[in-house]
Amino acid sequence: GPRIELKRNSASPADSDVLGDIRFIGKDDGDADVIYARLAAESHDVTDGTEDGVLYINSMVAGTSRSRIEIDYDGIVINQEGIDLDFRVESTVSNAALMVDAANGRLGIGTQTPAHPLDLNANAASLYAANIRNAGNNANRYGLKIIAGDTSTQSFVAFEDGATSNVGGITGSGGTVSYGDFTA
Repeated sequence: GPRIELKRNSASPADSDVLGDIRFIGKDDGDADVIYARLAAESHDVTDGTEDGVLYINSMVAGTSRSRIEIDYDGIVINQEGIDLDFRVESTVSNAALMVDAANGRLGIGTQTPAHPLDLNANAASLYAANIRNAGNNANRYGLKIIAGDTSTQSFVAFEDGATSNVGGITGSGGTVSYGDFTA
């Protein structure tokens, strides 16, 4: 079928050659041309047998062209410039199946407004909100490690009811682990 082919036909190909650059240009309200979005590719390594390529996707954010996605030889980077730009993945049941809150450095699963560094919010009847499993049948398997603070008394796990009232917890002090009273 139909295809668009951008070919850099060079007698002396070199690393970091620009292979193609597609620019989406429009006018602003001052009648100036603006590159609103850009798709560019380059050769990172042209060595025969170990070739690597890079693809860049940029778009205009508040008047400045910003890197949105970079796909290169060793990974995929979203928001390379670290600007305050959230990242969201939608699903058939949630518009925030996965949410990265760029301004606060938080990750939400099932919530658009994560209140903690990792905030999981589920609404699933007859299911647990999370399952942490390290499968195997030998003694070298570990489940979950919780580290909180330094050597003073720490609250490792807090239990709350549906109204967010504290109903108990697990704390540690020195080498002693205590289980709080449950009031629910």
